[in-house]
Amino acid sequence: AASCGPAVLDTRKTTPGYRRLEKYAVRLGGGQNHRLGLDDALMVKDNHKAALGGLAAVLARLEALPPALPLFVEVDSLEELRLLLEHPARGRIQRVLLDNFPPAAVAAAVALRQTLGGGPAFEISGGLKPADLADPHYAGVEAASLGSLTHSAGALDLALEIDGLP
Repeated sequence: AASCGPAVLDTRKTTPGYRRLEKYAVRLGGGQNHRLGLDDALMVKDNHKAALGGLAAVLARLEALPPALPLFVEVDSLEELRLLLEHPARGRIQRVLLDNFPPAAVAAAVALRQTLGGGPAFEISGGLKPADLADPHYAGVEAASLGSLTHSAGALDLALEIDGLP
């Protein structure tokens, strides 16, 4: 996980009662933990944008809040990304989640950030598998969250075979 490309992150989608163990396993495998709980960072998702009247309204509210926790904002399109990258509140945002972006749109997002003079780190998310991270369209992305690291981890096939007694 740590050899090349974006940092591999888990998600909060874990087995009930096993969150700390599963997140520890991700770290042992070279991945990083995204968040342990809802109180580790502020994350603006699509429901927040819908409830507050869109990304522009969310960004206006964020400007008024004192910095307390890391701030992650999910965008659903290149138009939303442009709005975010051109907004004065962009300096408050540590990471932008490019949620369910096709690979070509991710490459366009990286190019847009560069054109606009930089900005927050990018995280890709949404049904990704480890093999997807080798896609050259993801060059320039800092992180990738893979829920499958915890919610779809395979079981260890462990057995003890006894061939006979001495």
